[in-house]
Amino acid sequence: MKKRIKEFKKHLILAMIIIATGFMSCDNQNTDTAPQDQTNDAARTSRLRFVSSRNYDTSSMGDWQQVTTTPDAIQTYVTENYSSASIEEVWLTNTGEYIVLLNNDRVLVFNASEQFVIAFNLEGYVDSFDDDFEEIDSASLPQPILDYLSTNHAGEPVEVAGLNAGDNEYIVVLESGIVLVFDRDGNFVEQFTEEDYDDEDDFEEIDPASLPQPIKDYIASNHADATIEEAGYDSFSEEYGVVLSTGLVLIFDKDGNFIESFNEDDYEDHCEEVAVADLPQAIKDYVAANYAGQQIVEAWLDSEEGEYYIELANEIVLIFDTDGNFKEEYTEDDDEEDGDGD
Repeated sequence: MKKRIKEFKKHLILAMIIIATGFMSCDNQNTDTAPQDQTNDAARTSRLRFVSSRNYDTSSMGDWQQVTTTPDAIQTYVTENYSSASIEEVWLTNTGEYIVLLNNDRVLVFNASEQFVIAFNLEGYVDSFDDDFEEIDSASLPQPILDYLSTNHAGEPVEVAGLNAGDNEYIVVLESGIVLVFDRDGNFVEQFTEEDYDDEDDFEEIDPASLPQPIKDYIASNHADATIEEAGYDSFSEEYGVVLSTGLVLIFDKDGNFIESFNEDDYEDHCEEVAVADLPQAIKDYVAANYAGQQIVEAWLDSEEGEYYIELANEIVLIFDTDGNFKEEYTEDDDEEDGDGD
């Protein structure tokens, strides 16, 4: 499916977290953990709590145990694959996984047998915070900010509040996911949501020939029988994605160092190809009315997101909800969202 490059990171995370649950067990040995009462305090200050729920569910982090001695297998994996990074935190979840945070904002997930499962970056609004972001008690925010919250967001709990000294701004994150920015004097600057940082426009399809030489060398050495079907660069996560003719997807960092690979089918486990004849009538009517003469090439139902993806012969992709209501469109060439397509 041609839209896979645009979607693969989202589907990878969703699919791999589901796959990871199949590896879970209660067999966790040779691991030193912090006492439970200290763990709860540490969880409240851990940067891991900023992980988006779309990548990993940290809602029960208060019940996790912080690991004080990293298991040998995990330490070895980090040393071999992230030699320039160091381990900042290690946690043992209540489902038996190890969650490892590196000092470069990379999050690694290992199963109960200390086997690597998946890696991703801390995503969302927190990536815009400088290293000198200092969390503070929301009650100690400047009075103009407290007044603004009382007037405009009465009754909405504050999840995180702090001063980003680098930008000389206060950041207030509400439990609803709304992020508010104020200047040093407490004057309102802007508002956005955490999801605004999950912008697909950050991903740009590129010519495989323009890939960094280390990536091409890696593919030549490890996948000599395969050809590159598609390649792209995600400026937000600073990663390259490459889809091979074998269906294998390879992920590399911005310098061309290999990070991970997975089979293309892994992230389409919850996506089902749909026959055009089986599409909701509302979708077929919409295409006939707004794209007369354009044939539907492929149709997929993403059961996880509750969305239909319809690819037309002119490479326009239309997205509908499960009731057949139009949501948005984009083109394969520029990944541009062109409104409602009317």
